[in-house]
Amino acid sequence: SHTAVLTSKGKLLTFGSNYLGQLGQGEMRKTSSPNFVATLENVYLVGCGLVPTVAVTRDQRIYVWGRRMQPPPRYERSRLERKKRPTGYSPRVSYSVFLPQHIPCELDSKITQITCGACHSLLTTESGRTYAWGSNDSGQLGWETPSNIYALQPKPLLIGGLE
Repeated sequence: SHTAVLTSKGKLLTFGSNYLGQLGQGEMRKTSSPNFVATLENVYLVGCGLVPTVAVTRDQRIYVWGRRMQPPPRYERSRLERKKRPTGYSPRVSYSVFLPQHIPCELDSKITQITCGACHSLLTTESGRTYAWGSNDSGQLGWETPSNIYALQPKPLLIGGLE
């Protein structure tokens, strides 16, 4: 429902549906004309999902906008819950982000590929490792969650067993 175009000079243009901020223009207005995402420069990878848009800059910074999933403020888990669930697991809370938001993370090497789904994203590094983040309500991040609880991974987490 939206498109991102990357120029040879690292500029990013977006157009299309924008009901959840997918265009990164700071507003919800849809447009059929490509417009620059003014807050980003030196982009070399971009991915579009149903609602998220993800860009990676040459200095390996990851930016996400559109509908963003995150844990609710002051979310706390019991010891039992922590033992059963992967690191970063929490109930899902979503809100729209209209401008690119930096997602800090530590990766093993340079990012070579970005892929986005409806409400989740994956990246692959030069070393062949794959990291995932976002919604995991159907197991799309590569780890198990209880079927009656929505799961969230707010920043990239290594998917084991894919190396």
